[in-house]
Amino acid sequence: MLESIRGLPDKTINELIEENLLEQIRYYGTAPGTALIENNNIIKLLTDIPLPFFNCVLYYNLDSASLKREINRFIEYGQSKKISLLWVKGPSSVPRDIEPILTGKGFKYDDHMIGMAIDIQDLNNDPGDIPGFKIEKVGDERQLADWVHTCLKGFDENGKNYESIYEFEKTLGLGTGLPWVRFTGTAHGEPVATCAVFMGSRVAGLDNVTTISGWRKKGIGTSMVSHALKFAYSRGYRVGVLQASDMGFTLYRCLGFRKFAESKEFIWKSNSIRMAKR
Repeated sequence: MLESIRGLPDKTINELIEENLLEQIRYYGTAPGTALIENNNIIKLLTDIPLPFFNCVLYYNLDSASLKREINRFIEYGQSKKISLLWVKGPSSVPRDIEPILTGKGFKYDDHMIGMAIDIQDLNNDPGDIPGFKIEKVGDERQLADWVHTCLKGFDENGKNYESIYEFEKTLGLGTGLPWVRFTGTAHGEPVATCAVFMGSRVAGLDNVTTISGWRKKGIGTSMVSHALKFAYSRGYRVGVLQASDMGFTLYRCLGFRKFAESKEFIWKSNSIRMAKR
């Protein structure tokens, strides 16, 4: 585990942020029914879950001809399963000028994610007690069900993929010694927020940070992040990282996270199928 990011060049910190994400995907790839395709040229996760993040390319190092073949192969998978796909242009992937190729194949730019990192001991104070609010570590199947429901609701998903995501998450395990640990925030007994931390690389990676509509801007997100990072610290981790959306960027910056490299996300949707041309 890394003791600090103080004095490290930005390039090294960017590598640590990307390394954590790739290790998380490798961990996802241990779940039954998933396929992790990994070599020196590509890292790709394939599942039957129709949400893009569960069917994604997160790293590639390809020449032009190989890139087009991989994109076509990926689209064929999406067509066969009738699912949406995610292609991430990360800081270390090449070629860099991939946008025209992806858009020509039917992918559309969706979002950019901001890599951020913090020495956990530099974490700014959380907002303190929020009346009626508490955070629980997910430790059994009932708590996992609440976590999945709340996470989907927080990300404005309609819940139709609940069963497949619940089964997938259940296979990743619920033990306290595992690298993937989830937390649910409840307000007066009602689940309203989620967070998870992946501790499978040299740094701890935050993910699935969300609060349902109606409970936002009350300090709940700050409490969830602080709680998860302090838990990681208790497990020996000294550095936290994440991929922030525009919505979450201000929260993380106020907590003390520093901004590093950005990634771009491109989505191919199964409801606008285009045959891949070779």
